[in-house]
Amino acid sequence: MGTAWPAKEAVRELYSHQDQELALRWLDELAADLSDKIRPPEVRTLGRTLKRWRLEITAWHDCQFSNGPTEAMNNLIKRVKRVAFGSRRSGTTGSARCSTPASPTGHCSDQSHPA
Repeated sequence: MGTAWPAKEAVRELYSHQDQELALRWLDELAADLSDKIRPPEVRTLGRTLKRWRLEITAWHDCQFSNGPTEAMNNLIKRVKRVAFGSRRSGTTGSARCSTPASPTGHCSDQSHPA
């Protein structure tokens, strides 16, 4: 069986703990286990990330609130903005074909560069 799936499930299990101190101990042990040299590189990277963000991750247990809905709304706003400005690519790293909205023919309407 693969290693990444059980690692992901173990991270999800962290949020079943109600006590912040217990969650912090769980996360520390999990991060140490995932950082072991016997793990694949991707899983070791996850372990290092968990170590680096341990307090931020376990802060959820203090207030049980996430900024996930806010981030989702920000992503939606960015996607709508890209479409409004004529972006031809999807995804978060895509860029528009030109810096000005496209004409009906699909060419830039910027007159600074002759066709």
